[in-house]
Amino acid sequence: IGGPRVFLPQGTPQMATFDRTYRITCTVTDFLGTPSETQIIEVYKLSSPVPTVVFTPAAITTTTDQENYVNGKAVFSTCPVQKSSLRFTWTQLGGPALPASILGKTKPQLKIRKDVLLPGSLYVLRLRATMQHDPSKYSESTVTIRTLTLPLVAQIAGGSGMRS
Repeated sequence: IGGPRVFLPQGTPQMATFDRTYRITCTVTDFLGTPSETQIIEVYKLSSPVPTVVFTPAAITTTTDQENYVNGKAVFSTCPVQKSSLRFTWTQLGGPALPASILGKTKPQLKIRKDVLLPGSLYVLRLRATMQHDPSKYSESTVTIRTLTLPLVAQIAGGSGMRS
């Protein structure tokens, strides 16, 4: 290997057996021929990998007068294994409480109507994707929603003109 990183191709064909721990050892030799201490990294290859949960975008900045869509999705491994159905659950980890009707959705996307989020707040939501056939296997990720405060706009009724 001629560099500081090791890359394995998709599906890791060098690791042909599933449900097994592989040990990768590394020793570096400097230009004087002196070897470093051996480092060992253990990698466990699952036969049924859990998909990764990702958000697009990873963080949202908005105002209270906008409708918002939180878009999560599950990205499956490219390993040649059977894909399982997923169950999605949302949890709020921070910020003013959101209505249960929003967080009770079982899809990876949320729609938050305008005027639901409070101005000047930071919300933290977690999306968990659980394998239907084995609930012990899951992946989760968090997304933040920052609401900005809108500028104050005054409308005075009864005026007939402007004066400086």
